[in-house]
Amino acid sequence: MADKFKDNFRQISQVILGVVLVGFGPLLVEFTGLLGIVESSGFSDEAKVVIFALMPSENFFCWSVKFIVRLFLYLFLLYRWNSNYVLNTKNFYHDYPLWWYRVCRWLFGIKSCDLRNVPIYLQYKLVLNHVFEHYYINDELFPLDETLPKFTKPKELALSSNCREFNLVLEETYGIRVNQLPENKRDVPTIWLSVFSGRVIGRRYHSKLVDDVLEAVQQLPVGSRLNVFATTNPKTNLCIAQSASAMRGRSNLAKLFVYQQSSNQSRNFESEGHEIF
Repeated sequence: MADKFKDNFRQISQVILGVVLVGFGPLLVEFTGLLGIVESSGFSDEAKVVIFALMPSENFFCWSVKFIVRLFLYLFLLYRWNSNYVLNTKNFYHDYPLWWYRVCRWLFGIKSCDLRNVPIYLQYKLVLNHVFEHYYINDELFPLDETLPKFTKPKELALSSNCREFNLVLEETYGIRVNQLPENKRDVPTIWLSVFSGRVIGRRYHSKLVDDVLEAVQQLPVGSRLNVFATTNPKTNLCIAQSASAMRGRSNLAKLFVYQQSSNQSRNFESEGHEIF
């Protein structure tokens, strides 16, 4: 809980400031004597609008109008303050519900988000739902590696196939064993794409892996469900999700589920997947 508070201190402090200024602004005007200063000074028209909104009012209608003006003025300020701010830059695990990210985008006006330390399924949700305008990736942390993936296709992978559910296993940073998959998904026809060399050598961006994922998706029968089990890095996930977004409506993929890998020693994947669409 303490980490989540530190991670979101900026937003929390802005909410508190907003409650003070929007909710109790007129009281501050009375206590500071600002009204008298306004009457005897030559403020610009813009400043007078702000001060008008902060003036106390006994009439409920006038109070409501001024409250709305104060609220919109504060939201305008939030968008200005947060226009260049990048969310999720602190070294915490950013496992928040999608609605919180939407709040950060549309209430606080945050346009950019770092995908590091964000669960893989949530990376897909953020990108495919176009929550932020920009997703920050430090390319120096993910140098390009053009290793050709090992591409294993099940015989059921064909446009004419009657099968309507497939697994997609993506090995990049770490290897994946069959017994790490949920028991109820081990017999599902599995597309296996791997650039994992057998030892951890740091994170790399494998452009060929992204290309092969798109090729596999295009070969799915109409109305297919795809279960993704991945150890891919944020840059690879971003490129796959952006490409998948561009293909929406032009592919045979009807449902996409991403399964999160547990953090315990077994590193098994959770039994229930997260529905992306």
